[in-house]
Amino acid sequence: MAKKQFIIDELNTGNKQQLNDLLNISKGQGNDFIKKNIIIDPTLKAFIPPLTLEEIIQLESNILVEGIRDELIIWENPQKKGAYVLIDGHNRFSIASKHNLDFKVKVMTFANEEQVQNWMIANQLGKRNLTETQKAYLRGKQYQQEKKNKGTNQYNSGVDKMSTPSESQGVDKMSTPQKTHERLAEQYKVSSKTIQRDEKYAEQIDMIVGEDSQLKWQILNKEIDLPKNILPTLAQQVSKKIIQIREDLKNGKPVRVILQEINPQSIKSPREEELAQIQKETIQQIQTAVKKKDKSLIDTAIQGLKTLKNKF
Repeated sequence: MAKKQFIIDELNTGNKQQLNDLLNISKGQGNDFIKKNIIIDPTLKAFIPPLTLEEIIQLESNILVEGIRDELIIWENPQKKGAYVLIDGHNRFSIASKHNLDFKVKVMTFANEEQVQNWMIANQLGKRNLTETQKAYLRGKQYQQEKKNKGTNQYNSGVDKMSTPSESQGVDKMSTPQKTHERLAEQYKVSSKTIQRDEKYAEQIDMIVGEDSQLKWQILNKEIDLPKNILPTLAQQVSKKIIQIREDLKNGKPVRVILQEINPQSIKSPREEELAQIQKETIQQIQTAVKKKDKSLIDTAIQGLKTLKNKF
């Protein structure tokens, strides 16, 4: 119905060229029209981990030799007629535009942007070149989205309707359906607790970086060293302070200094850290010695206690 209305609108405006392009699309001949109307949505692009400079150079080199082999994935947004949103292949599109190269497109249909985000997250998690922090963040975002959309449809529902056993399999149809975090845990071969921790991790990252996608990926790529145990302290600060933290991180201020400015008592002196480390190692030695009934480890633990005593 929407496409028919579009045709009527174009007839009324007299835009024959655009109408011809639209009619060609319906015949499978409208790739040129689509390519001319590709849109980059910054919100959606933010779900894609950026390539390093070396990776971009290598990709560009490969494309100049082999051409663009993989299709660019496009979402035909039903809310914006004639607009095709790029949802996979941003780097290839940039290189194609730079060198005026041809490429293939594949148009996919989604009801709304949330479904697109779900698809993009799952698509990225299906790739092998992600770091563990990137995977954790994306799993957390997927869990957020699917919980929020629970019960809306099979694609992004909080309950996977397709995986619920049926009566024909000898299972009671009224049995409790699989929970979202359990299903995602199976899908990504991690524990369900990991999925729940990932959600918290994603929430904290988003609170710290706000709308700054570049800062987000600098943290997730470990370009900015921000340990997970530090995130709760930073994320719980008032908005004005978080804005300052954001700027400090972008300007390269060490996390240790940022924490000390927030709470001077949160940073241990080198001596305190040394004592804490000796204590930790000694306790571990005692626990291992008892478990394995190893007397030599008891002797090592006693030596650790003596060292700890001498540090006081």
